[in-house]
Amino acid sequence: MLNMRPNDPHSAEDRARTMVAVILSLAILLAYYVFYAKPRSDAQRRQTEQAQLEKQKEAPGNAASSPSGEAQRAVISRSAALKESARVLISGDRIEGSIALKGARFDDIRLIEHYADLAKTEKVALLSPSNTEHGYYVDNGWLSTESGIALPNENSVWTLSTRGAEKVTSGGKPVILEWDNGHGLKFETEISLDKDFLFDIVQRVRNTGKDAAPLNAYHSASRNNLPTDFAGFYALHEGPIGFLDGKTVDPQYKSLMNTKDYELPDRTGWLGISDKYWLVTMFPNPEQRFNVSITGKNFGEAGRQHYQADIVNAATTVKPGETFEEKSRLYAGAKDLKAIQKYQEQYGYKNFEVTFDFGIYYIITKPFYYLLAFLISISGNVGLGMLLMTIIVRAMLFPVASKSFRSMAKMRIVGPMMKELQEQYKDDKVKLQQEIYDLYKKYDVNPFSGCLPVFIQIPVFFALYKVILIAVELRHAPFWGWVPDLSAPDPTTIFNLFGMLPFNPPFSFTLGAWPCIYCFTMILQKNISPPLPDPAQEKMQTYFPYFFSLMMAQFPSSLVIYYSWSNLLGVFQQYYILKKVGGHDTSLLRGHADRRKPGKKDKHKDKHKGKNDDDVPPSSAGTDKNVSHS
Repeated sequence: MLNMRPNDPHSAEDRARTMVAVILSLAILLAYYVFYAKPRSDAQRRQTEQAQLEKQKEAPGNAASSPSGEAQRAVISRSAALKESARVLISGDRIEGSIALKGARFDDIRLIEHYADLAKTEKVALLSPSNTEHGYYVDNGWLSTESGIALPNENSVWTLSTRGAEKVTSGGKPVILEWDNGHGLKFETEISLDKDFLFDIVQRVRNTGKDAAPLNAYHSASRNNLPTDFAGFYALHEGPIGFLDGKTVDPQYKSLMNTKDYELPDRTGWLGISDKYWLVTMFPNPEQRFNVSITGKNFGEAGRQHYQADIVNAATTVKPGETFEEKSRLYAGAKDLKAIQKYQEQYGYKNFEVTFDFGIYYIITKPFYYLLAFLISISGNVGLGMLLMTIIVRAMLFPVASKSFRSMAKMRIVGPMMKELQEQYKDDKVKLQQEIYDLYKKYDVNPFSGCLPVFIQIPVFFALYKVILIAVELRHAPFWGWVPDLSAPDPTTIFNLFGMLPFNPPFSFTLGAWPCIYCFTMILQKNISPPLPDPAQEKMQTYFPYFFSLMMAQFPSSLVIYYSWSNLLGVFQQYYILKKVGGHDTSLLRGHADRRKPGKKDKHKDKHKGKNDDDVPPSSAGTDKNVSHS
């Protein structure tokens, strides 16, 4: 009959198995992202386009369910599209661009502080005209349930009023646009900009006719195709997002193309579209009730996509002689946490902070982001701020790591004693458990403390990755040496000796210099750690540095640099702790002395060894006092 040994939480071997299981679980998660999730997300765009194109050919859509006709216009360059309409300039402190007088449309906003490429040849274009490849624009206007009323649309040409400013400036006088339908309704749109990214928009309609006009104010954000920097990673939301009646609504682009549209009647809150680093959000009056529509459609022979998020306010009737106005705001800019929180508190936009997407480890990710932003501000350098953050996080985890390392060192000392007890009481499990408990108590050993840092570092790892993923401060931020962008993987590769050989490998997979440094620090850290009791597990552990380095090669270089620096700090920390626990015999305490080939000094020591010296470290007798008081 097979003798199954029950799991013993006090056994060093079982604890080692638990730690290996946790590490392997983390490794599986990372491997899933690198070798499955990421390649799958890269193919998502092509698959969606092809599937929707086939679907469109089989069942052509009608006019009511397809994007507006202008979205199906021929694609032209951005510069050519901007010349198709007269424009009102936008010259803000942090954004620049223009508003098209044709349609009174926000379709040209560039971010002054951010560039599209590392060469800094052009600024990031957040909004672009509708007939460009990645058209992205915002409309504000009017609808009516009465078909006979002439209303402004995307083709209506507005006039710049002399009662307002000539261009939109930060904190300046508002710009006023006018349009007359010729049948008694006069429309005005007043636009102003604050010091950051928020537009104030006031839409007015004056009824000078004889009949009442039922009207609905609306706001719409539309985009053609997926954004150029679309990541498609499950840990980051990219797409429509809103906070409606106390609930977050955040459908994915893929779900909009493959499933039904979102139609949500009678809501309050806000709605927009979120990118990795950028954000466009529409804010009606906080008390305003409105209907929400979020759609994704395919159009054109090339399988182009069109996504749209609409807000339609409740109807109001403008009687003859009356003037009605509707106030709203538009956020269009980078994801600036300070600005987002300011607007959330100042204007009562509930949960606007959710657009920053701190993730499931919000309670850890948010403080980490604040810490990184603070360190960058005081050091004046993104790389230096990240290194300082590593030291602080290491210092915060020091008490836990210290206890763990101390426990591992003590377990190394009591290990031979435990083997003797297991042999002595192998037929009396109850007595064995009691003796082991007394041994742990005598030497102040916690058999579970070695696992604690592993469990703590899992959420820390994901929280740090989330910070690096969403922090616009790291985008295009260089690091000392060969890393031009901390938000991208290390650009070098070992296959051409990190650029020393004059050729580029013919395959996309790379293993840069920093992942190699990371591998070295893992090996260094392992060599100063006590070995696992099980030789098979110990042998498996020797491959971990290489396995993790291959995976980390695909992550942003900032994360690899963080963990390389963290590992190096951990080596000094572990050496200090083990030396303090084990006195001067640090080579023995780190658990690798028994692996060394015996030299002359070892042979000389062998002559003076006692019978039990192979099992109990010579320093253990002199270390008992230190161990029990550590």
